[in-house]
Amino acid sequence: MRITAILLYVVTFLYIYNIKFVFIPGPLRSRMIIGIIAFFAFFMLGKTAWRVCGKVIMMSAVFCLLNVLSCFGSQTNDYWFVQFSVLTILYCFGGYWIGYLIKEKLHFSVYQFLSLFVIIVSVHNLIAFAGFVFPPIANFIGSVQDVGGGEAAMSSIVEFQVRALGFGVGNFFIGAVITSLAIIACFYLYLNKLYSFTKTIVLSGLLFLTGIFIARTVMLAAIGVLLFLFDIRSVKKFLIIAFLLFIVYLNIESIASFLESQFGINTSWAFEGFSAEGRENSSTLNSLKEMYIFPDNLRTWIIGDGLWDSEGGYYMNTDVGYFRLLFFVGLIGCLYYQFYTLYFIRLTTKRMYRGAVFGGFLGILFLLIQLKGFTDIMFFLYMLLPYMTVGKVGASRYSSSRVIGQDVGL
Repeated sequence: MRITAILLYVVTFLYIYNIKFVFIPGPLRSRMIIGIIAFFAFFMLGKTAWRVCGKVIMMSAVFCLLNVLSCFGSQTNDYWFVQFSVLTILYCFGGYWIGYLIKEKLHFSVYQFLSLFVIIVSVHNLIAFAGFVFPPIANFIGSVQDVGGGEAAMSSIVEFQVRALGFGVGNFFIGAVITSLAIIACFYLYLNKLYSFTKTIVLSGLLFLTGIFIARTVMLAAIGVLLFLFDIRSVKKFLIIAFLLFIVYLNIESIASFLESQFGINTSWAFEGFSAEGRENSSTLNSLKEMYIFPDNLRTWIIGDGLWDSEGGYYMNTDVGYFRLLFFVGLIGCLYYQFYTLYFIRLTTKRMYRGAVFGGFLGILFLLIQLKGFTDIMFFLYMLLPYMTVGKVGASRYSSSRVIGQDVGL
């Protein structure tokens, strides 16, 4: 049983971080491989699994249709959404299969699964931060995978300590998205009395501190603190945390100096957004302001220009999620993508205890993050799909020790 659990933990890690190992030929990544294996395993899972994932297949087909219409109307051949749809379906098979195995083989509740997700992301971020402090670890992490950006770019990140280097998509913007999901899950487990106040602060603080060295977008996950307001007895604790965060903000330069002196690391990039001077001189923030570009013709508003990328990089030089979708498949396609994700957020959380609160915060996080860049959190929701067929269960049935103790194997 313990070997089975360890194997499932490793597979879940590989699925979440979608790693492109250097010893695997071609474009195959770990999440794709898991999805292919899961596709064949699906024939043994019964009608329920096919019915659930059938919704993903049908709704993803709309992406293909929108992509084709946009390319036909704009006379282009950028079928990125077709590729996205195929991978989305593949990831659905993989995510559902992992969630199913953890539910059936390890007998995890959805709350225990969320706790496992928090632990996996915490372990990953600690490894990435360890590599940030000790470059040989980062060199090893970079040597076993292809993280994109070119070898020279990765070498400069490690050599000049620009940011922490993790595994697969756990780097850069997507790394911040994954960390943010874990922080929201952490506060949700506290709200359901499955994490103690101390454990919540330690884990969320750990995730935030390590995550900010991966990508500063993780600061958006601070909205998770608002979950305290949904428990009237936690208003006092919310005010305590708000006060502590204010104190930390006032002393951010001292904290950065302490980290530099004790660990010998470069904190200027990670903490750049906490000072007025840093925000003013931030190349990221300044360039983001220039990326809010609106179409100048009706056709683009309706069907888009049918281009996701251009030779010089992002089409129209914008990385903002909403505008990338708008220029690619028009307003209809942009709105459909929001509906698609929000629909599955609702579908996967509606049977949870206080699921509306958890789903609401996931939705807010998803909508906020797209103000910075295009993001896809469906991989996370797919792992929750097996639990949507279970009757609504109160979280009080599962004690804190069961969630993160013996049953999780830690």
